[in-house]
Amino acid sequence: MTTPRSTTPAAPSAVKPRFLKARSFVVVGLLGMALLVAGCGGGGYYYDGTGDAYVENQDAFATVGFYMAPSGTSAWTGNLLGDWLFPGEVTYVGSFVEDYYDADADQEDGATIQFDAEPIYAGESTTFVVF
Repeated sequence: MTTPRSTTPAAPSAVKPRFLKARSFVVVGLLGMALLVAGCGGGGYYYDGTGDAYVENQDAFATVGFYMAPSGTSAWTGNLLGDWLFPGEVTYVGSFVEDYYDADADQEDGATIQFDAEPIYAGESTTFVVF
């Protein structure tokens, strides 16, 4: 005589590990994609938005040129000064997307003052002081 099969459903503990295993893969996969997307961006810093940049000349000579590029790139601007910037003067040179920037300030005496990886933050002002 054969023993009849049970019509009672399987205990929840017998089904749970398979369900949890599949759910864990989905949760881990979604978290991984979220982290990947959050970490993506250009060569840029963090946020969308712009900050203002100023140049202040504290040198003994006039600043005759000021150029900027996102750090690590060769995408330099043209001369951002409308005119020479004399000692003690400050001028606005533009609004830039939040990022790190390299800058060069050309001086009347032929010297070039370099700025490396200077941050410009959205909604804030950054002053490049030439001295």
